[in-house]
Amino acid sequence: MGTNFYLKKKLSSNLKEQVKEFLDNDDYESVKDILDSVEPIHIGKRSCGWKFLWDVNNFNYYRPVEKEVYEWLKNSGEIVDEYGDKYDFEDFIQSIPFDGWDIEEYYKEHPTVCHFTYSDSDIARFVRNCGISDIPYINSYGEFYIGKLRCTISNYFR
Repeated sequence: MGTNFYLKKKLSSNLKEQVKEFLDNDDYESVKDILDSVEPIHIGKRSCGWKFLWDVNNFNYYRPVEKEVYEWLKNSGEIVDEYGDKYDFEDFIQSIPFDGWDIEEYYKEHPTVCHFTYSDSDIARFVRNCGISDIPYINSYGEFYIGKLRCTISNYFR
């Protein structure tokens, strides 16, 4: 159990005008294409007892620099949780835990818990697909840190 957070991108005034024009011309496929381009972007997940887990989205929106993550969140849209509650940037940052477990700490304290690990080739594939060479050390559980931000190569969140 936990709470997922998303960034809802806003349509630019230019895109809004395009949508209106497409609607006037009954071009619903083009409207759908534009609206699909502003799908909410998963930010990460807050879970009781754990540090917030950031979804880096294959670094499609920022480089692995803590300040860039924050700038992207501040300037790219509206932060909402899976229940529709809205957060401004400061409230969001205050609501997420920077203390608690990360996966390595958890498995050290709970060695009998069954766990999943990534192979070296899985991690190398992630790094290669991102096209970013300055990604920090990624552990065998697919977690790494950008500054104090606990991140994962996984995009499987429940």
